[in-house]
Amino acid sequence: MKIVELDAGHGGDPISDRGFSGSGYEQNEGVNNFLTCKLIKAYLEARYIVEVRMTRDNVTDYPTIAQRGVMAQGADFLYSRHSNASSDKTVRGTEIWYSKINKEFADNASKTIADFFGHPWRNKYAKPGADIDGTAKVEGFMIINHAIKNG
Repeated sequence: MKIVELDAGHGGDPISDRGFSGSGYEQNEGVNNFLTCKLIKAYLEARYIVEVRMTRDNVTDYPTIAQRGVMAQGADFLYSRHSNASSDKTVRGTEIWYSKINKEFADNASKTIADFFGHPWRNKYAKPGADIDGTAKVEGFMIINHAIKNG
């Protein structure tokens, strides 16, 4: 059975994990990433024969980057979910950081996500042989959605 590790980026620290606001609501980034990963977990488990693990079992968990890398050990695939903000109010879009997966996959995923959310595709970055902290050596990628609303 394949193992998928879901890393709900950030979380648990209301000071360094401010989150974002937009469309009349505010959401802590770590909470948003956690809830998104829970939905992905349920989807994968309902449709595929796969073991799905998460680096955060509770919304208040706050593992370090090194701890997340250790948790990803043994996984066949790692997906790390992030949302970023910027002091530059013009920054919008999606970017993908990928490890061993191919460039064509990153191109297609970036474009599909950007088209779905109606925002620009910012970039994709190869991070060969690495993942969250460069130690787990798990095939995977990190998707970063930039700022629903900055500033």
